[in-house]
Order: sequence, then structure tokens, then C-alpha cells
Amino acid sequence: MQTHVFHVTGMHCKACPKLIEMELAEAHGVTHVRASLWHHRVTITGNFGDKNPMDVIAALEPRAAKHGYKLS
Repeated sequence: MQTHVFHVTGMHCKACPKLIEMELAEAHGVTHVRASLWHHRVTITGNFGDKNPMDVIAALEPRAAKHGYKLS
């Protein structure tokens, strides 16, 4: 298991963290997601194999982008 913390651009209201948590939790390998509107970040835990953080972002970005969010 690995845990990554990414900055999220585009969150602006109380619903945003819940939406991004629900969307990213459905991604392959993800076991836990916690988003923070206050800190504009998301903490993601899962089994990502030998992927580095940039590979994890690349895999999750399409799910975030369809709602107007960007991970970095």
C-alpha cells in the first residue's frame, strides 16, 4: 500500500471534496480517498504497484478532469 498527497486545483465549495472522493475512490487500486477543501489537497491510499506519483496522477487525472479538477 502506498499513500500519495496531491494538490487539487478547482475545488471551490463544500460539495467538491465529496465529489472528488467519490470519483477517485472508484479508480483501480484505490482503497481510500480523503479530500480537503481547506488545504486544496487529496490524500489517496491504494495498491499502485511500482508507479511513481506522476504515474498515479496520470492514471487519476481523467477522473478528476471531467469535473473540472486538476491534480498536481
